[in-house]
Amino acid sequence: MKTRKLSEKDIVMKVRKGFEENIAVKTEKMTKTAKPLSPDLLRKMNAYWRAANYLSVGQIYLHDNPMLKNR
Repeated sequence: MKTRKLSEKDIVMKVRKGFEENIAVKTEKMTKTAKPLSPDLLRKMNAYWRAANYLSVGQIYLHDNPMLKNR
C-alpha cells in the first residue's frame, strides 16, 4: 500500500475545509433550533455568574491577605 506524502499546504487546506464544513453544519443546526432563553433561565444564569465572581474576589483577597501567611 503506497501512501502519498502531503505537503504542508495540502494539510492546511484539508484542515481549513474541515473546519468550514463543521462550522457550516453547526450554524445550520443552531439556526433551526435556536430559541430565546426564558426569563427564569436568564435570572438563574445571572445569579450563578454573580456568585462565581463573588467567590473569585474572595479567593483573590484571601490569597493576598498577609495575616494568613505562615511565619
